[in-house]
Amino acid sequence: MQKLRQRWSKASLNHKVAIIAIAGISIPSVIFIPIFFGTMRSSTLNNELQSMEYKVNTQSRQISTNVETLKIVERFFLGDTDLEDFLITAAERPITAQESINFYTDTLTTLERMVNSNPTLYQVRLYIPHQNVQEMRPLLYHEGRMNQLHWAREQGWNFSYIDNLFTTSVTKELIMAHVSKIYNDTPKS
Repeated sequence: MQKLRQRWSKASLNHKVAIIAIAGISIPSVIFIPIFFGTMRSSTLNNELQSMEYKVNTQSRQISTNVETLKIVERFFLGDTDLEDFLITAAERPITAQESINFYTDTLTTLERMVNSNPTLYQVRLYIPHQNVQEMRPLLYHEGRMNQLHWAREQGWNFSYIDNLFTTSVTKELIMAHVSKIYNDTPKS
């Protein structure tokens, strides 16, 4: 300490001013720079958190909208008496060519337009459990095709799958599907 005082007293005025200036800048810098960067880091993290919350909320709203759309489409198909009558008739006996044409032009075309007019839907497929009617792409298929789709065996939601029903039209997009039963096993009396 004594040597430090001797050096200080022997130092020129320019050196003393320089040392005081350096100490006057360094000490506050050492205190305020960590506080400043800590505040900046905290602000950046809060902004990122708010951005992520916004994205999650937006995606959540979009998913809810898509689920509601699916429920509306499902209710539309469930409420279509022509479709139900056709499926019941097809379960009881083979369908004639004229009945198939009438069903396709009157009912299936309307259902297909409804699906195609909705951009959130990739596709709606009806699988029938018998061979009494020919498949009518893109909506009506035999249940045997479901064996090609690992996700289609259970009812409910299936996420992130690749559509490989037809080898010529395999999509690389990951999509989600909702499987539900829309026909009754017992015919109407």
